[in-house]
Amino acid sequence: MVTPLTDTHAQATPGRCLRHASAFALVLLGAGCAEVARDTRTEPSPAGAMAMRQQREAEMNRQWQNRPLTQLVAVLGKPRLTMGIPGGGNPPGFVVVYGEDGASGCIDAFAMNVGREPTVRLYYCR
Repeated sequence: MVTPLTDTHAQATPGRCLRHASAFALVLLGAGCAEVARDTRTEPSPAGAMAMRQQREAEMNRQWQNRPLTQLVAVLGKPRLTMGIPGGGNPPGFVVVYGEDGASGCIDAFAMNVGREPTVRLYYCR
């Protein structure tokens, strides 16, 4: 059974609904325009990220250049990918690719020289 509204029940009037809808719209509009604060401590600026990548590339080249592939594999493990260089490269070589470095975002890639024992020619942050 449906009970009819009486004076004790709140009755919706067109003016009251319009005021509520307007207030709700203002709240949504204000929330949509609010500036969201970002935690920049965990996300470096583009210039900072570029500097980190360049620093990693320089450090990894100092550490690995001219060292044998066997040492690289002993420290970093088996590469995820080995790719030939079209035409062999000059000097002839190939590339080994490891995973992404979490700190710098670099995908670790090493250009290798072919020889009796392959050696690291260059490290690239990709």
